[in-house]
Amino acid sequence: AQRTIAASTRIHSTVLSAVLHAPKAFFDTTPLGIVLAVFSKDQDTLDDLFPITLVSLLKCATLVSTALVVSAIAVPVALAVLPVVGYFFYRLTATFNKPAAQLMRLDKATTGPIFSFYSETLAGLPSIRALGLQHEFDTSLIERLATNHRAHFFWASCNRW
Repeated sequence: AQRTIAASTRIHSTVLSAVLHAPKAFFDTTPLGIVLAVFSKDQDTLDDLFPITLVSLLKCATLVSTALVVSAIAVPVALAVLPVVGYFFYRLTATFNKPAAQLMRLDKATTGPIFSFYSETLAGLPSIRALGLQHEFDTSLIERLATNHRAHFFWASCNRW
């Protein structure tokens, strides 16, 4: 756990330094929501999902290597089929990675507008309340969240496959 926290802290510091040293043009062209999304969603992935994924990888590697050893001892002829099965899974993974990467990009692209909307709403909250526009902002937020949840659902569904 300590190494995970140290690695996460190093990555966060590196990204923060890069953003703080970015030229002014970067902030003119990049919405604040995208910058906030990098610090929240990507950091969340590193803190929560990466350790779990690493443990799952080690478990899977142990199971596969044990199955291969048992198969080699019990039925040595089964090792002849192993390259064909390996090639099949390699092609299947290569085919899967293209749409998964696009769905991940879509998920991240729909997260930025939510953070931008939050920051803009907080900055203009007194005006929104004074003009009685809370319902319109609620509706707009729900639309953005629905778009993001659709994209995230497709990405998560693709990963479950």
